[in-house]
Amino acid sequence: MEAYPELVFAHSTPAVYRAVQEDAPGLLPQIAERIREGRWELMGGFEVEPDVNMPAGEALARSAIYGNRYIESFTGAPSEVCWIPDVFGYSNCLPQILRLAGITAFYTTKLSWSQVTRFPYTSFLWRGSDGDSEVVAHLTPTGYNGQVELATNRQALRRHRQLDVHDGLLIGTGHGDGGGGLSEVMAERARRFRSLAGAPRHTWTTSAAFFAELEQVRGQLPVYQGELYLETHRGVLTSQAEYKRLYRACEVALRSHEALRVADGGPPLGEEAWLRVLFGQFHDALPGSSIGRVYEELEAEL
Repeated sequence: MEAYPELVFAHSTPAVYRAVQEDAPGLLPQIAERIREGRWELMGGFEVEPDVNMPAGEALARSAIYGNRYIESFTGAPSEVCWIPDVFGYSNCLPQILRLAGITAFYTTKLSWSQVTRFPYTSFLWRGSDGDSEVVAHLTPTGYNGQVELATNRQALRRHRQLDVHDGLLIGTGHGDGGGGLSEVMAERARRFRSLAGAPRHTWTTSAAFFAELEQVRGQLPVYQGELYLETHRGVLTSQAEYKRLYRACEVALRSHEALRVADGGPPLGEEAWLRVLFGQFHDALPGSSIGRVYEELEAEL
């Protein structure tokens, strides 16, 4: 970021910032300075990027409330963007939960992985099962790893189904899954592609700025109501059954504990009672697609 002043970095997941605060607190002032500059975006709403099929509605609501509470404490404002590019399908109740949490936008890439049915839209309004709650949604037709490669991004633009309404795509950039983030090569490519003849214009931006543009054409976007079903990763609904059992037991216990406390005239549980359970919602942990060490550690915690 020092070498490329035009670069804008985005990272979700308050749980990661809590870990930085504990393990490397000297980094936090640097992150805060980048946020003040408008060059670092802390968004996503949820405490982690969660699976959104298996957690109970109460637990997803807690994740959005506690996650955004942290974001607001750090940046001065809650995130209005739900950022979950790598989740394995999306419950049709999610727009209602998001809107009740003050979140108005939804971003993913994962539906582009479907094996048979091509999802009909890239930018659209996703309407919840209540028939009323809507979020502005964007499905980027690339993966969640982006190398700023001209051929890949040109192909993505050709696959943009709402190009006539809004001609922009929001493409995540960097190495994901194993970490690593952005490289100098990617930053150099982005600089060269900014105004290259015959190529799509590339520019760094924030998710908030992108969705503000989409909001301007909201009335022209198609509406989709129902579950966003992913035609792959089906085994995640049964994999690591013991972890799923323990996670659900924690959800039930926390809800019951708090209900009894309040019924007896006591205060609600503090967020610290929920945070590690919410951490367990992470979209590779709860679905059962993480590495073995995750279950050795988190099963013991739960």
